[in-house]
This record gives sequence, C-alpha cells and structure tokens, in this order.
Amino acid sequence: PDATLAVVGEAAKQGVPCVIGTTGFGGEQRRAIEHAAARIPVLLAPNFSVAVNVLFHLTRRAAELLGAGFDAEIVELHHAGKRDAPSGTALRLGDALAEGRNQNFEALRAAAREGEHAARKAGEIGIVALRGGDNPGEHTVLFVGQGERLELTHRTTTRDHFAHGALRAATWLIGRKPGSYTMEQALGLR
Repeated sequence: PDATLAVVGEAAKQGVPCVIGTTGFGGEQRRAIEHAAARIPVLLAPNFSVAVNVLFHLTRRAAELLGAGFDAEIVELHHAGKRDAPSGTALRLGDALAEGRNQNFEALRAAAREGEHAARKAGEIGIVALRGGDNPGEHTVLFVGQGERLELTHRTTTRDHFAHGALRAATWLIGRKPGSYTMEQALGLR
C-alpha cells in the first residue's frame, strides 16, 4: 500500500490516470487515493479478472433475488505465501453480497466460528480463508437455504487474466474525467 500511494501521488502530479490493484489500504490511505482522484481518474479494483468482476455482479444479484431466507458464506483459497487473509477479492464479494441485501458487510461479517457458541447468527455473512500450495486463487460464494444451495465459484490456474483485465481497465480509463472508478464500471456491469 505505501509504495502504491507514492505512485498514485506522482501520477496525480503528472496528470496521468491511475489503475490500482493493491489491497489492504487503511482509512487514511484510502483518503489519499480519493484526494488523488479529485485530480485524475483512478480505477481501484481488488481483482482485474473479468470473470471475477462478473462474479461480483452475479453475487450482488443473487443476494438480491434470494433474500434473507438463504444463509451466505464465502470461501477463498490462495497459495501458501499469500499474506492477507481474507483476500481483497473475498472482502469485495462480501460487500457485493451485503449490497444485494441492502446491508453493511462489516456489521454482519463472521470471520471465525469456534467453540461452544459457534452457531450461526441470523443474517451474518461468513468468510473463510484457506492457504496452501501454489493456487493463484479460488473464490466460492454459497447461498444455503432449506433443502437447496446455490454456489457461485471462480477458479484460476494462471495469473495472465489479471494482466489482461488491468490493460482493459487502463484502456477504458483513458480520457475519463477525474474521479474514482471501479472495474465493474469499466466492464459495463454498473
């Protein structure tokens, strides 16, 4: 995040649009990005895979259509060396799910269940981070109802599509007015 902020600051000075894929920003760091976005177009995304961004869209829509009668869980798996858990993509999926239900993800987020009082609370959104091997990333959103379950999953075996999506985002960002943009906007999903 610190290195990214230095690049964004320089981009704002030079008037160059900026595409950001870094995650893990704190509140002050996010405000610095917003400050830059007042001067240049900035596209911030936790994941540049086109398919993952479609997954964000589908998750929001499924949550909207299924409603509160379905419990929601997010499971993500990444390589053993990944430092952040849960991933920025998993957190964005949680936000999309909560948006579809007109709720606040952070208020409903359940990162761990353990012990005697581990029963699921009504409305919570569970999120589990798994680590192992060389996996570039897998994300599954589960909507679990009475007698049925819907799973939305994205699996990747290479990182190439992240670069292709970032280039697509950069191409879309050229010529935009200063402001904050998302990959979903770049893809016409929002």
